[in-house]
Amino acid sequence: MTNYNNSLHIHGGQNFFLGQYFADLLILPLETITTNDKENKDTKETNNIDIIHENSCIKNMTVFPIDSDTTPLERNSHSLSIDKNHNVFYIFGGGYNKGLLNDLWSFDLNNNKWKQIMYTGAKIFPREMHGSAFFELDVENKKTKFLYVFGGRSYEEPLDDMFSINLETNFSEKVGKLPRKLCSFSYISLNNFILIYGGTDVNEFVNDIFLFDITKKW
Repeated sequence: MTNYNNSLHIHGGQNFFLGQYFADLLILPLETITTNDKENKDTKETNNIDIIHENSCIKNMTVFPIDSDTTPLERNSHSLSIDKNHNVFYIFGGGYNKGLLNDLWSFDLNNNKWKQIMYTGAKIFPREMHGSAFFELDVENKKTKFLYVFGGRSYEEPLDDMFSINLETNFSEKVGKLPRKLCSFSYISLNNFILIYGGTDVNEFVNDIFLFDITKKW
């Protein structure tokens, strides 16, 4: 989930009790959210969530067709990062009923079109409960787009690796490690920094705060 252009963008997820995974993209304009006014006993209904999915199971919503022959598999525990300058967001990895994923997709908010990015270079192991962050950096006097993927959980244990994917060349490389193996953490990216809080290494929950400068190190 991410907040962009005053709207929440939510992709995928899982109904744990039914064992059902989703591939819906939900767009919820924040300015249209209403709540129950208990004092005036006035209940307002909101049906303005835009759903971009051709077979949505959610009722009473506006449905927009996807202008693409392919869409990502249904999944949960994946990451979503947004390029606000070009109205594009990226999803990476996650899990579904057949295992973990390490695929990379972009979604163009200008034309509602998915595209799978086939990256090469360093192998990024399938993972869930990880983080990813988009950056546009100056490389040889040229603005270059990168997606950083870090941490998470593999099939057997949490991970501490960090990769960068050059979105101009679709080439990935390992750029370092987290200070510890970690998954299910909270994180934000700002300017050239990634800030991570909390999470677990499976054995215990932690309340550490880590700050990473992508031009330097942790």
